[in-house]
Amino acid sequence: MITISENVVLIEGFIVLKSKDKQGVETKIIRNLTKTSKFFSTWERELLSIQSLVDIDEYQTTHSKCDLIPMPCKELFDYCTTVEKNCYVSEDGYQIVNARTPKRFHQLAQKYLVIPLYCKHKRTKYFYYKEESSTLIGALDFAVDRDIVHSKDSSFFEQEMNVSEITFTESDLSILRQFHQVKPQFIESTHELFLQIYSTVRQRYHRRPYLGSFANQGLGEVFPKDLQIPTIQKYSSLAAPFVYLIEVFPQLSFAQDIDSAELTDPPKSVDSMANWFTKKLLPGSSPSIWFLLLRVCCYNWTDVSLSYPALHKLNGYRQFVDSIRALATYSVLYRYLNHGAIAGDSKADEIFLTSVSEPWNWTKNMYHKLATAYQDYTKFNVKVCKPDAVLISGKKFSRSYIQEFYANVVARYDGCIEELRKYFADVWSVEAIAESVLNKGPNSKFVESRVVPKSSLFFIFDHATLLAQVPHPKSGVTIEPDVVAKIVTEMGVCLMWMIYFSSTGPYRFPDMVILKYAGNNRNLFIDAESRCFDIITSYSKTRTANYLCKSLDKKTSDYLFYYIFVARAVLKHALGKDYCNMSRDLFQETDTVAEQYLLRNYLARSVGGGDSEDDFDPVKYSSNVLNSFVFVDGLSHTLMHYHKFQSLLKVYPMSVDRSSRLSFRELRHGMIKLVREYVKVEGEDMDVMNVKERLAGHSAATGQGIYGNDVEIGVGADASLEEKYASLINSAWQNWLGLGYSKEREEGESAVARDACVKKYFSSNGSIKDLFVAGKKLYGKEFQFREGQFDVAVEIYLSGTQIIPIQALPGFGKTALFQIPLVALSYGEQKTVSFVFVPYVCLLSNMKLRLSSSGINCGILKDLFVNGPAVEEKNLFCDVYVGTFNDLGSENFVRLVNNWYNIYQDCILGMIVIDEFHNLETEQSYRGQSFRLIPEINFNLAWKVVVVTGTAGEKGMVKPMKFIGYDKEMCTSMVSNKNRILYFDLVNQIPLKNIVKKFQVFERSTVAETEVEKLVDRFMEYDTKSKVIIVCKEKVTVEKLYFRQDSEWVHGDLPSEEKIKKSRRFIEDEKCRIMIGTKLVSEGIDIKAVKLVIMLDYLPSIG
Repeated sequence: MITISENVVLIEGFIVLKSKDKQGVETKIIRNLTKTSKFFSTWERELLSIQSLVDIDEYQTTHSKCDLIPMPCKELFDYCTTVEKNCYVSEDGYQIVNARTPKRFHQLAQKYLVIPLYCKHKRTKYFYYKEESSTLIGALDFAVDRDIVHSKDSSFFEQEMNVSEITFTESDLSILRQFHQVKPQFIESTHELFLQIYSTVRQRYHRRPYLGSFANQGLGEVFPKDLQIPTIQKYSSLAAPFVYLIEVFPQLSFAQDIDSAELTDPPKSVDSMANWFTKKLLPGSSPSIWFLLLRVCCYNWTDVSLSYPALHKLNGYRQFVDSIRALATYSVLYRYLNHGAIAGDSKADEIFLTSVSEPWNWTKNMYHKLATAYQDYTKFNVKVCKPDAVLISGKKFSRSYIQEFYANVVARYDGCIEELRKYFADVWSVEAIAESVLNKGPNSKFVESRVVPKSSLFFIFDHATLLAQVPHPKSGVTIEPDVVAKIVTEMGVCLMWMIYFSSTGPYRFPDMVILKYAGNNRNLFIDAESRCFDIITSYSKTRTANYLCKSLDKKTSDYLFYYIFVARAVLKHALGKDYCNMSRDLFQETDTVAEQYLLRNYLARSVGGGDSEDDFDPVKYSSNVLNSFVFVDGLSHTLMHYHKFQSLLKVYPMSVDRSSRLSFRELRHGMIKLVREYVKVEGEDMDVMNVKERLAGHSAATGQGIYGNDVEIGVGADASLEEKYASLINSAWQNWLGLGYSKEREEGESAVARDACVKKYFSSNGSIKDLFVAGKKLYGKEFQFREGQFDVAVEIYLSGTQIIPIQALPGFGKTALFQIPLVALSYGEQKTVSFVFVPYVCLLSNMKLRLSSSGINCGILKDLFVNGPAVEEKNLFCDVYVGTFNDLGSENFVRLVNNWYNIYQDCILGMIVIDEFHNLETEQSYRGQSFRLIPEINFNLAWKVVVVTGTAGEKGMVKPMKFIGYDKEMCTSMVSNKNRILYFDLVNQIPLKNIVKKFQVFERSTVAETEVEKLVDRFMEYDTKSKVIIVCKEKVTVEKLYFRQDSEWVHGDLPSEEKIKKSRRFIEDEKCRIMIGTKLVSEGIDIKAVKLVIMLDYLPSIG
C-alpha cells in the first residue's frame, strides 16, 4: 500500500479514497482517476499520475453481463469499506438479488462480502474476494438449479403423482413455451368465460347442499362455494395454462397413446368449456386424459427461464388445483342447467354430491393428500426459542419485536396528531380525550344490550360532553382535504396495528376492515367497568359465524376512541357536508367490468336492494359509511386497502434489519405460536388450549392434528365458559407484552373506587413490653431480639407508619418480624383481622403451623369464601388468615378489603403481610393474569402493610412497591418527610454456617436416581431423626423416586388441598422424613429437622 495523502492510498494500482458523510461515518471507496473527477486535489493528481493505475472502466467492459467480479487482492478487502450482498449464479455469472429478481433465485442466493465499484453513468459492479490459485476445484460451488426426482423420493409429487414417469421432449417444450406469447389473451378469455359461467350458475342453480370439505369435514360447506370477484380473477390466471394445455395437447408426445375419440374440442366458448369438463368428469368417462393433464401441470412449464421445467412448490400447485376444481365445478353445473347436449348430463351435479365419478373422486383424494402434504411441510417452520421468542422462516420473532413495533406505530400516530394541529385548534391529546369523555361518568351509563345495541356507539354519550371536546378549524388557515385525509388514513393504519397486537388471536386483514362502531352488524362495544373496547368478531377464512369477544387494553382503547371521535370529526369537516365520493365497491373487488349480477352482489347496497331514491343518494351513502365503519380511507374513498396496512411491515420495527422483518403471514403464525407457548393462564387445561385455537381461528381438532397441541373436545358447547377463558387469555397476552398504561396511570384511574370506603383510625395502645411478652411466648423465657429485629417490631406495633418494607435473609428470623406484633395485637381489646400471603400453595401449611403455634387463631383464606364472596362479620372467627398470591389477587379478596368498613362495624382490618414480596414482579411473565387485580386493592385501608423479601434488595423492591400503589422514594436512614418510605435492610452477614455442598455428574439419569436412593438410605441409617428434601427438575422423576413408606411427594399437577396435606404431613409427622418434589417443595420449608437437601438435575438461580 502506497500512501498518497491523508485521504488517498494506492493498493495494487487501485485508488482508494477515504471520506466522511454528514453523520461522520467514514468510508473507503475505490475511485477512478479521470480528467473530470473532483475527488482529488491538484498535487494528489500529480502524485497519482506517475503511478501505475488500474482502469476500473476495463472491469466494467470485461464483466458487462455479471454483477460480481473476482478480486484476488486480500489487502484491498482488509482496507476498503465492504458491504454484504445476496448473489446467485446465472449463465452470465454472479448476479445481485434485488426487487426485480424472480423469487426462485432468492432460494439460490448466497451472501458475499463485496467492495462497490462506482462508475459514472454505469451500473455499479462489485469485487468479491477469490484467490488466484484455488487448491480445491469446485469447493465453494453450492448451486443446485435442477430438481432431482428418484424412486426413494417420499414427496407428494413422486409418491402420489408419479412425476418421474413424465418426460418432456424438445418438441413438447417448444410448444409449451409458446404459451408465454399468448398468456395475456388466454388469461383474459378464461376470465371472461369463467365469469359468464359463474354468474349463470349462481342465479339459476338453487340447490345448496352441505358437502364435507378439507377445511370443514364435520358440518361441511355450502355447495357450490361462493367466490369473490378477486378470487375469480386469480383462478382465471392460474387456470389459463391448463386451458392452453388442453388446446395443444394433441400436438404433444403424451397424446400418442391416447384414443383420438377422447380428444374433444378445446374450450373456446362457454358451451365448449362446459362440454369439455362435463365429458371428462361424467360417470363412465375415461379418466386417462384428466389424470395426465393434472400430472403434467405438476411441472412449472410456464417458466421460460429454465432449460427444463422445475416442479411447482406444494402451495403453488395447491392453488392451481383449487382453480381447476372451481372451474370444473361451475362448468359442469352450467351444463347441468343446459342439459341435453351430452347423454347423462341432466344428472351432472351428482358428480359432486355422490361418488359416481372416478375422475372427481380421484381429484378429491389427490387434493386432500396435497393439502395434508403442504401442512406437514409447513408445520416445522416455527421453532420455540426460550425465553420469549420463536424462530419462524429462519427469523427471530419475540416479545420485544412486538413491543417495539407497537411503540413505533404509537409514535407515528402521535406525530399525526401534531400534523392535525396545524389546521385545527383545540386538538387535545389522546389521554385528555379519554379522561374527558371515555373515562367520565358512572358505569351504568355505558351499559347497553349487545343483542339489540344502540344504533351508534356515540349515542351512549351526552351531546354536550362530545361537543366540548370537538376541535375547531384555525382561522386564516386553508384546510386541504387531501392532506387531512392522508393524515387521518395514516393514523388509521397505525391504529390497525395497535388493535392487531392487542387483540391476542391475530386477525386476518378482512376481519380488521369490517370493524363498525355504528349501524347494522356493529361489532365495537365499550366495557362499562374497564372502559376498554370489546370487539365481537368471527373467523373470516371459512366464512362461518363463529363469534368470539376480544378485548383491547386500555391504551389501545383510548387511541381507538380518539380515532373514531376526533380524527373522524376532522376528516368529515375536511371532506365537506356534501361529500359524495365514497365508492360502493368498499373492498375494491370489482376493478374489472363484470356482469351486472356479480357487480350488484359486490357493491354496497341497502337491505332494500337499492331501489329507493335514498339508496342511490351518494351523499347519504357516503355519510353512512363515514359514520359507521372504523377504517375508512378518505383518499381512495373506500375502506382501508391491504397494501397500506402491510406497508408498515417493511418499516417497523425500526431497529430490525429489513431482511429480518416478518411478512404478514409469518407475523400471524408467529403470534399464534407465542400465545401457545408463553401466554399461560393459571390452571391451564384442555379447555383453555382449545380456546387458544379458537382465538387463532382454528378448531381444537386443527390444533391437535396439524399443530400437535394436546387438546380434546373441551368446552365447545359451553359458550359462557369459552368467553371466560378467552378473556383470561386476552388479559394474559396483554400483560405478557406489557401493553396498556403504566401501573401509576392505572392506579390513578382506580383512585375513585379506592376512596369509596373510609378508613377507621386505630392504634394498638400497647407498649414495648408487649413485644417482649409475645417473644417469650413464642420462643421461651430466654428470648432476646436479634440485632435489627427490635426496631422492626417497634415500627410495626407502635409507630404511625403504614407501609413497612423489609429485607432479611432466610435463617435470620424473618417470620418473627411480623409474627411477634401479630401475637401482641391478638391480646388487645379491639377485634382485628390480619392477612398473611405466601407465593405458593405448598408454603401455606408451614406458615399456618408457625402462626398457630404462637397461640394465634389462624385460618385459610380460601375457607373464608367457601359459602360465597359475602362474609358476615360474625364469621370472622380467626385473628389471621393465610393465603397465596393467587388469593391476594382474587376478586373475592379485592372486594372484601375495598369494602371492609362499609361491611364491618366493629372489626379492624389489621395487618396485610406479603412474604417473598419480590415474586409479585419476577413472576409477572407467567402469573400476571393471577396478579392483575392486586393493584386495585386499597392497601391504605389496612392498619399496617408489611412486605418482606430475602433476595430482592432496595432496588428490586421498587417495581413491586409501585405495583401495589406505593411509589415514594425508599431510604434506609431516618425518614425526614412524608414523601419517603423507610426501608429496613437487615442483611449484615450471611447467617447460615457449616453448610457443606457437593456436586456430582453422572452419564445417565437412571444412574443418578440410583445414587440418590443409596445416599438417602445411608443418611437415614446414620441419622435416625433428621429429614431430607429431594428437589427434582422433572415431575416424572418425582414419582419415580417415591420409594419409601416414610416419604411424601409433591408437584404442580396435584390439587391445592393435596399439596397442603402432603406438606403438612412432612412438617408435622416425625415418621415422614423424606419430601420429594419439584423446586417449589423446598420453598419456605423452614424446619430444623431438615439436614440434607438433594437437588437432582436442578440448579437454583439466586436473586
